Amino acid sequence: MLDSGVLFHWAVDMMDTAATPCDYRDGLLLAVLAARGRRWRSMALLRVGRELILHEDQYRIELPAEQVKTRKPDQFDLPTVLTPYMWHYLAVIRPALLQSESHDALWVSPSGRPWTAGAIHQR
Repeated sequence: MLDSGVLFHWAVDMMDTAATPCDYRDGLLLAVLAARGRRWRSMALLRVGRELILHEDQYRIELPAEQVKTRKPDQFDLPTVLTPYMWHYLAVIRPALLQSESHDALWVSPSGRPWTAGAIHQR
């Protein structure tokens, strides 16, 4: 099994060398999971401006109790090194993936719809 630090650096490299929007999205998701691993379902339920919040110069995830297995709210900051990557994802990559769809899900499938927990796990 790989160390989470190794996975994190591999994920950042994936974003730096991404050939497609999906490659970039996959790298960012892997980086978030490696840095602050949570359940697939919790990651699939993230919404821009709700659970994912920009606080000063750092992105923060705030999971309400109903999105957490323990039924207790969960809050954590993403590593500051991910701030420019998340910004680029939200400004460039996510809109490209959305195509003609309109929703606030953070993770977007190739068809433009919200990415489900099952699809994230399968990927």
